[in-house]
Order: sequence, then C-alpha cells, then structure tokens
Amino acid sequence: MSYQDINNKTGYKNMQGDNFLYGNLKLLTTDELTAALADGITVWTTPTPTPPTDEEQLVKNKTAKKNAIESDFLVESEKPVVVGAVTWNGGYSSTTKLDSGKRLAELNSDANVTLYDSSDAPQVLTIVEADAVIIALGGSYQTLFATKQGLMVDIDNAVDQAALDAIINPWEQV
Repeated sequence: MSYQDINNKTGYKNMQGDNFLYGNLKLLTTDELTAALADGITVWTTPTPTPPTDEEQLVKNKTAKKNAIESDFLVESEKPVVVGAVTWNGGYSSTTKLDSGKRLAELNSDANVTLYDSSDAPQVLTIVEADAVIIALGGSYQTLFATKQGLMVDIDNAVDQAALDAIINPWEQV
C-alpha cells in the first residue's frame, strides 16, 4: 500500500487485513496509522463530525415524527369501513372511485348503481344509498385526515424536544 504526503513523496507499507480503498484515500486502522506516522508519512484525517445542535436535532426529530405519522395515517385510512352490513375499502382513493361510479350513474339518469365492496362483490344501490356509503367513507377519511393535519401543525409548533415528545401518534404501529 502506498501513501502520498504533502510533498508528493510516496511511502510504501505492506498492509494486511480488510482495508478499503476509496480513490486515492485509504481508511486506516489504528495500527496502520501509527505505522504510517512512524515512517514519516503525512496522513490526513477527517475530523470527527460535530454532533448536531439541539435545534438541528429537533428538526431531524420533527421530520422523523412527521414521516412516522404520515405512514401510519396511510395504513389507518385504508382500513375497511362498515356501512350498514357491508364492508367497504376505506381511504381517499376508494371513496373517489365509488363516487365516480355513482356520478356516472347519475349522469346516465340511472336509478341504481353497482358498486363493489371490499371483497369485490357487486352491491346494487340506489343513488341515495350510494350517497350514504360515499358520505360514510369520505367522513371516515376526513376525520383521520383532520387528525393527521392537526398533528403536523403541532409538530411544526413544538419548540423543544419535550414538546415534540408530548405529541402522541394515535396510529403508531407497535
């Protein structure tokens, strides 16, 4: 293994073990560093990174908490919703698709619409019944969404780690 010092002088040393070479930079073990310095080879080291300030750490922790809440919210919002005796897929996407089907039936002046429940079984509903299903699904989603959005505001407003820790994720996956 060779090393080059500030004067472009190259020193060679037989190094053994699992070593990593990045371009012309080599990660040295403590023994290799000691040997290189003893041979008069100039070795540059990367300073130990300074730990983040409390403010920087708080920003990182806020981001992590937001990401966890967003992820858990998505799982929670997609859970099935029971309306009457029928189980429907929950979530924004499902609600929007059901609403689109109902709107098409209305535009076509149909009295009934066929929507598909969480097991993909057809459910023939009147427009009024379809509205009730869509309102229930949309209401469920909007309630969860409002909770998530409130938590995001609370996280943004947390002034220190204690305030951030006091914000509870109601959907935390344990």
